[in-house]
Amino acid sequence: MVPSRCTPETARATVAFEVIGYSLHKGLGRGKYLSSEAFSVGGYEWRIRYYPDGYRDKGPEDYVSVSLSLLTKNAEVRAIYTFKLVDPVTGQSHVVRCPALPQLFDHSNACGCLLFMKRTVEQESKYLRDDRLVIECDLEVIKEKQLPPSDLSENLAKLLAEKKGADVTFSVQGEVFPAHKVVLAMRSPVFDADLYGPMGDKGRQEITIEDEKCSGVPPLLKR
Repeated sequence: MVPSRCTPETARATVAFEVIGYSLHKGLGRGKYLSSEAFSVGGYEWRIRYYPDGYRDKGPEDYVSVSLSLLTKNAEVRAIYTFKLVDPVTGQSHVVRCPALPQLFDHSNACGCLLFMKRTVEQESKYLRDDRLVIECDLEVIKEKQLPPSDLSENLAKLLAEKKGADVTFSVQGEVFPAHKVVLAMRSPVFDADLYGPMGDKGRQEITIEDEKCSGVPPLLKR
């Protein structure tokens, strides 16, 4: 079995969407929204949408809603997002929505928060100053990076074939074979004991084998 690994990469960004003239957008209608400028994270285009009168017919009518949309077509993206309310004076933020697991985005759907802020208490909120609202979105895009299969076996085969770095010479019935001690020790417990065992000679550079029964040694040295 050839091992392969899948290592996720991430790209992160924090985007602030400022809604100026907050009170003027009331009565826009359910499902109607204001959009932030498009921004790029992880090689994909995104946009924040703000719904002054709530998201369509879902959720209570006394809440404003926000959502995050993927603009890039023909793409599916896993991402983690957090929506926050920001105090325009102090810059401090309050987490409103933070899914525990990554969400799957595509061009046709959006993820967000239906109950972003209650409209009945919005006028008293410290996050609504000078008729403006600051929405902050922390976005982390997850990109699965598929690593290629290991080519260790091919590298070892090339090493044996080219004889580079050979540190021992075998003479088998008059035929000479350059070889690598560590490779031989890895492939044969007999050579492991002979070359690296307590009674072995680590400094040996030549090994002569005259036994006619050792016909299996040359293939071991070649492949």
